[in-house]
Amino acid sequence: MSVPETTKDFHHAYVVSGTEALPALRILEQRGIVRVGNPDVVVWNRETLGVEDARALVHRALVHPTESSVQYFVVTCAAITREAQNALLKVLEEPTGSSVFFFVLPYPDMLLETLKSRVHIIYEHEHIKARASVLDPVAFLSAAPAARLKMLSCLLPKKGEERDMRAVLGFLHALEMLMNTVPKTSDMLRGLRALYNAKLYITDRGASLKILLEYVALLVPQVSAR
Repeated sequence: MSVPETTKDFHHAYVVSGTEALPALRILEQRGIVRVGNPDVVVWNRETLGVEDARALVHRALVHPTESSVQYFVVTCAAITREAQNALLKVLEEPTGSSVFFFVLPYPDMLLETLKSRVHIIYEHEHIKARASVLDPVAFLSAAPAARLKMLSCLLPKKGEERDMRAVLGFLHALEMLMNTVPKTSDMLRGLRALYNAKLYITDRGASLKILLEYVALLVPQVSAR
């Protein structure tokens, strides 16, 4: 999916695959929209975009731009909770005409289908979709459940540490891509459903990272993928 050369032809919302705001900002700058000193270019960076963030974003989008006819929002995050995605739906279903959104996510496929259908996805850097994970998905898929549970320790935060959702989602995405390359037995399909459910709920407030990862470790069948 490409972005129109002129801002007047912009779609109202884009999702850019990546981990940094720079590619989205470059899209604007190449079309004459300067960020520095421009109150109508709003840049947010969140580890996880929660429902309160989403509501604040919607509220800001309903305010008329300060100096021009359109304001641009560039929001970078590792994940968006389901509640936040649902909170964004109204402004994406009924765009104001004065706001354009760029959501920068490492894995756009994590989005709910209802949200994905209302945005244009830009896989600007295809290698991001398959980048290396902190936990080797090949070794994980080939290991027995008991060994997998030990392997998960590198994804679980130690006391006092913040969870690294980029690493977690990176591993789950890489594992899903690998599982899609092996025969789709009934066990593998059940494992893919478990993986999908884990990705769906893992960014929810109060969700147990440990339980969801163990759920994947126990339900994904052991397969040699080397």
